[in-house]
Amino acid sequence: MVKKLVAAGLCAAVLLVSSLAMAQDVVITKRGKKFHSATCGLVANKQTTTIDDQQAIAKGLTPCGKCLKVKEEKK
Repeated sequence: MVKKLVAAGLCAAVLLVSSLAMAQDVVITKRGKKFHSATCGLVANKQTTTIDDQQAIAKGLTPCGKCLKVKEEKK
């Protein structure tokens, strides 16, 4: 029974890590310096383009502080 619980926990951990590694769709504006979730109020009623977050980062954009709060790395 314990072995089954440990195996189930490991499987869940692997699935969680793999889902976090996948790219997330975000939206950008034509002249913006940030990328946002599609539901962000800061880009409501604005013309946006959907790309994945890795593409946005490659373009030099940073996540929106309101809708995509990122945990800062500890130094």
